[in-house]
Amino acid sequence: MTPMRALPVVLEYPMKPAPEMGAFDHWSRAVLARVVAFGPWLHFPSYGRGFLRKVAAFSAPLVGIEDEALLAQIIALRPALRRCVRQRAPDLTTLAACFALICELTSRSLGQRPYEVQLLAALGILQGRIAEMATGEGKSLSATIAAGTLALAGTPVHVMTVNDYLAERDFHHFSPLFHKMGLRIGVVLEGQTADQRRAAYACDVVYGTAKEIVFDHLRDRMILRQRSGNLAHKLARVLKIAGSRDTSALIMRGMPAAIVDEADSVLLDQAGTPFILSGTAKVAGGLAPDVLHKAMDLACNLRAGVDFAPVRGLRIMELTDAGRIALDGAMADAKGPIGVSPIRTHAVTQALNALHIFERDRDYLVAEGKVQIIDETTGRVMPDRTWSDGLHQMVEIKEGVALTQIFETTARITLQKFFQRYQKVGGMTGTARSAALELWQVYGLHVRPIPTRLPSQRRVDRFVLFPDQATKWRAVADLVGDLQRQGHPVLVGTKTVAASAQVSLALRDVPHQVLNAYVVREEAAIIAQAGTSARVTVATNMAGRGTDILLSDAARASGGLHVILTDLHDSRRIDLQLYGRCGRQGDPGRVIRFVSLEDDLLKQQRKFVRSLAHMSLRLRRPELGVAILRWCQWREDLRQAQSRTDLIRREEQRDRQLAISGRSE
Repeated sequence: MTPMRALPVVLEYPMKPAPEMGAFDHWSRAVLARVVAFGPWLHFPSYGRGFLRKVAAFSAPLVGIEDEALLAQIIALRPALRRCVRQRAPDLTTLAACFALICELTSRSLGQRPYEVQLLAALGILQGRIAEMATGEGKSLSATIAAGTLALAGTPVHVMTVNDYLAERDFHHFSPLFHKMGLRIGVVLEGQTADQRRAAYACDVVYGTAKEIVFDHLRDRMILRQRSGNLAHKLARVLKIAGSRDTSALIMRGMPAAIVDEADSVLLDQAGTPFILSGTAKVAGGLAPDVLHKAMDLACNLRAGVDFAPVRGLRIMELTDAGRIALDGAMADAKGPIGVSPIRTHAVTQALNALHIFERDRDYLVAEGKVQIIDETTGRVMPDRTWSDGLHQMVEIKEGVALTQIFETTARITLQKFFQRYQKVGGMTGTARSAALELWQVYGLHVRPIPTRLPSQRRVDRFVLFPDQATKWRAVADLVGDLQRQGHPVLVGTKTVAASAQVSLALRDVPHQVLNAYVVREEAAIIAQAGTSARVTVATNMAGRGTDILLSDAARASGGLHVILTDLHDSRRIDLQLYGRCGRQGDPGRVIRFVSLEDDLLKQQRKFVRSLAHMSLRLRRPELGVAILRWCQWREDLRQAQSRTDLIRREEQRDRQLAISGRSE
């Protein structure tokens, strides 16, 4: 079936203008968020069942008719669908007719018919909400139904996943369906040329990661920045003034609609730092290689607790007055940039951060002679990302690898600001309800819980508290050995790459597979086997997120997948993601939770809190120690949310300063 051209879009580069919010706007939105984000209206409204009945009524006459007749009905529906999607309250009858057609085409092209819960999720996405669906309920197909509906209405759609593997997988898997609908589908992957990306964005539906699409948007901004004024107005002038600029250099064709898979991971966990596009290499801020090496030497001679100390609640070091005096004395006669106090202080502070804050196999790994950053929320390597302001180079000096150059920042944007530029945003995830307040306050997105298709059979055991990590690892090894002998598949979740290595060492007598940032290319193959009988898999946060762990018949009969949590993560949502690896689609499953008093979450707390936690074991009240750990987790989650809020304020202040200087974007 030949793909047909999408209905024309009114704007050639559709995009919302940058929001301008003052202090009162932030305050009022924060107050309103607490009213809107929670309450009985959080659940799917009563018209959801009525909508499903309409879909069923439209579906009945479609069975058995020819593909050409279906396509003709789609073409006839598109004008009404276009009007429907633009309305604040879409016409559910038109959407139901479209869903019925897509369901029939899905059955014919993919051999599966969407479940009712997937239709409810797709409806929520189209209404600009985050659909919270349990693991294994079919989030990808829900996104496809919503994307197909928007594309048929003439709205290009960017479907964002958490990694390139999932983007390419979904692109190939759903291509037959989109072709049946007469739509064009593209995929944006790391390493593609500008022409390949431009061709992908010209399609009706584009799959890709948020990271790749953000950087393509920044590249377009670089082209448009040379003209003054708001970016949308710049583009309008560029397009109208013939011959004034070659607009073929633009990669994207606007920001009409986005559907975000694993929305909490993308919108929250990856939103802690701005995305920065670097340009021509230069020595930034006087940080030449000799300055960096000298600063590292100085940092190695400073005394912890005397010359420097960590900033409470933040992952940075700070020089004390004694430390500043010591540096001034050591460099009293120094010439060049290292003799300039602000440059010296900045470089030495970055060296201290590299030495005492950032750890190998937790924050980064060294592979192929390079320092590669590990995403703390997913456990995956980000090979093309670097820390800014000389920090990355300090880590390279610490690890003794070749020093890379510092690059000039040419464009930057936060994820919060990036998604606010889309005209329509929706998404789905398995763990968003605990973040409902922040999602509404920052992005204006409601969380819509979707019921499971089948009742959950997952069992979650009580926490078991150990005095130290060595005892915990021995208990994990003993339990895994017992479970394997009983034929249970086991997934051991760890917080860091280093922890996965410790578990692997403890399991040296038990056959197992390790899934961490060092073997990310084997992720799909490892996860594909993780649900077979007696299979043991040790995984960091990634745990094959986005890929279901399918149980073999023998594994299902033995009680399903057994998930062992070995550490509380900084955000409870990540723990819940690990829980969700078992018990999918009504399968049996069990979650076992082991924690210790030497876990990182407790090490970061004040001495009083640590003493109270240790006292709980001496008093034989382990539940008190667990409660303290959960409180620490709640505090850390709150701190990260506040950090993201602070980032928004800092970026807004920066934008105002640029506007005053005449460099507004």
